Amino acid sequence: FDQKLPPEERFSPRDLIKKIKEQKEELGLIIDLTYTTRYYRPEELPATLCYSKILTMGHEIPNKQTIFQFKCIVKKFLSDNKDNDKLIGVHCTHGLNRTGYLVCR
Repeated sequence: FDQKLPPEERFSPRDLIKKIKEQKEELGLIIDLTYTTRYYRPEELPATLCYSKILTMGHEIPNKQTIFQFKCIVKKFLSDNKDNDKLIGVHCTHGLNRTGYLVCR
């Protein structure tokens, strides 16, 4: 996917972290809802950034187990980070159905 874009049009997890830092914020957790591992590897992320992968099929309403898993990850992160304002980043492949649905739930 990235190889088809010119370098100036690519947006990596590192770019996201940089943009968030420029806004004087800190990303503490990424929840990856994609049903693939092809976009980036968790090893590419800073060790200080928590990462959770929930394999979630696109074009389907996430099932109860997925919703429960998502809520547990968010609750644990918020509990562990009561003393700071670290952000939670959530993404799926296109940023539409899975991400929005689970955030609203």
